[in-house]
Amino acid sequence: MYLEFADIKEEPIVFCLNVILKEAREEDRLVKQILYTMLSSYTYNPCNLAINSPSGEGKTYILHKVGEKFPKEDTMFLAGMTDKALFHRQGVLVIKNEIGEYESIDVKIAEIDSEIQYKENQIENTKDRNLKQGLRSVNEGLKIKKGIY
Repeated sequence: MYLEFADIKEEPIVFCLNVILKEAREEDRLVKQILYTMLSSYTYNPCNLAINSPSGEGKTYILHKVGEKFPKEDTMFLAGMTDKALFHRQGVLVIKNEIGEYESIDVKIAEIDSEIQYKENQIENTKDRNLKQGLRSVNEGLKIKKGIY
């Protein structure tokens, strides 16, 4: 049964449900659960969902119909996973910064490389032996920090 007709500007979630239900008939409840779960991935408190039913009940079909409405870079369809599959998954490596947000590790390494290069230039341009020694020490610390990432 279709939900009441909805204008995308007024009720975007109902509109999305109607679009998906055109291809996944009689699966209102499951489509809603999957859609809400997938939308929760864009929040600070994402939900998990386990779909248990006998083989051949159309679980994968419904998941694909809902999932194909999301950006390709945000979805990954896996089937027949082993225990190690999630360990070797694709993605961008991130770290938590000082304010608790995630940032790409590549950005952090590039910052450290830039700082190391700046310190190397300072070492070459100074004649003060104490300053050179201090800059070399700072660079060693930066290289160790880069190795941790």
